[in-house]
Amino acid sequence: VAGRVAKAEAIIAAIGDVPGVRPPIVRPGCRHVYYTIPFLIEENRLWFVRALKAEGVPLVEGYVDPLYRLPAFAAYARPCPVAEDLHDRRLFYYENCAYDPTPEQIRQIGEAFRKVAEQML
Repeated sequence: VAGRVAKAEAIIAAIGDVPGVRPPIVRPGCRHVYYTIPFLIEENRLWFVRALKAEGVPLVEGYVDPLYRLPAFAAYARPCPVAEDLHDRRLFYYENCAYDPTPEQIRQIGEAFRKVAEQML
C-alpha cells in the first residue's frame, strides 16, 4: 500500500493545479490507499478523458454504477442526483493498481493533463 500511495502522490503532484479538475482530497487524520486515483471535473468529462487517452494516459470514465441501478436492488431504487451526476458526468479515474509508471511516465501524465486543460480553456 505504501508504494501505491507514493506513486499516487507523485502522479497528483505531477498533474498539479489543473483548472476545473480536482484530485482526491485527503482530510487531516485520514489516509487514502489509492486503489484508484479518482478525479472530478467540472464539465466536458467525455472530451477531456478522450483527449487524455489520445495522449496515452489510461483513464476510465465514471466508476461502478450506483448500487440502486443494479437489478438486485431495483426494488429500493430512488433518484440520487448527486451519485448520478458524479457517475454519469463528473468522475473519472486512473487505475493505480493496474499500472506501475516510471518517473518519466509520471512526468508525461502531468504534462498531458496540463496540455489538455490548456486546449479546453
